[in-house]
Order: sequence, then C-alpha cells, then structure tokens
Amino acid sequence: MKVPKTGELKSTIIIRQRKDVPDDQFGLIQKHKEAIKVRSKVEHVRSLKISEGTQTDEMLTHLFWIRKAPGRTAEEVSSFHSIAWNGRRYRVAGTASFGKTLEFVRISELDIGEIGE
Repeated sequence: MKVPKTGELKSTIIIRQRKDVPDDQFGLIQKHKEAIKVRSKVEHVRSLKISEGTQTDEMLTHLFWIRKAPGRTAEEVSSFHSIAWNGRRYRVAGTASFGKTLEFVRISELDIGEIGE
C-alpha cells in the first residue's frame, strides 16, 4: 500500500460524525457534529469487506487518504462517521494508519448514495 505523495491530496472531502439520539416516540434521530473539510487522495476500489476474519456481503468502493491531525486519527474516525465527496455520501467501514511516522490515515468506505436521499 503506497501512501500519498506530495500533491496527491487533491480532493476536498467533508467528514461528519453522526450521533443517534432517542426521540419521544422511542425511535432515534440522527444528529451530526460540525463538519470538517479535509484534503484527500481518493482511490476507487472493488473489494469485499472482511470483518473478524469473515467475508461480508458489503462491497468497499473507495479509499480516502487524509493527513493525520487531532480528531482525524485512525482511532478517532469510526463507523459513526460519514464522508461527503463528489455529490455522494460514504460510510466508514474501517481505518488504518500508514507512513513511516503513521502520518496518513486510510479510510475504507462504502458508497451509501447521493447526498439528499
């Protein structure tokens, strides 16, 4: 896996954290924290998601590479986050740190549809 080189973080993505809050009808309302705009390298992929050593039916569609910063580490970005890019929304399927000093975070994503659906 090759980390991004100088000049490859060309795309602007928006990272949002979702929080499910109970409503008065015993359901859940999705609330979002403030969005973070980040420069990213985007790679299109087609691979099945592996969870705990077992292949799932979910198909990973994109890898987003970002530079690590406070609030944007592999440990802090979770399945409660989504990414908006190029008019579509993506759900975080997994994260990992890369680079000699772990300065990049690779976010594996599942395409969940157009923004506004």
